[in-house]
Amino acid sequence: MIDAGLHLGAAVLADSVGGAVLPPEDSMVALAVAVGTWMLLSFMHRTVVQSIYHVTLGKWLLGLCVIRPADGRWPTFGALVWCWVLGFVAFLFQNTPTEGKDGFPLVVRRRDVHQ
Repeated sequence: MIDAGLHLGAAVLADSVGGAVLPPEDSMVALAVAVGTWMLLSFMHRTVVQSIYHVTLGKWLLGLCVIRPADGRWPTFGALVWCWVLGFVAFLFQNTPTEGKDGFPLVVRRRDVHQ
């Protein structure tokens, strides 16, 4: 919820700024900027940041991290990108992916990981 709130908050801020700067007839442009902001921040946070630090802000605050279910190692950038794409498609179709299945990383307590 922390990460989703961060991504959504950035999109709402982008929409507010876009609505204040753009003329009213360009409201669809402001909406497109907000959606693009949400997607870009979500992608960067859940792929780039997680591939480097193995956590997102929300996971870090809660003492969690992600590992590969197959061998307990850190997920690769490519695997995180694949999971983000699958998660986005699942979001569009209102289908929640299952943690630890289909290559999705497991979320575990950081203190339990010994790498």
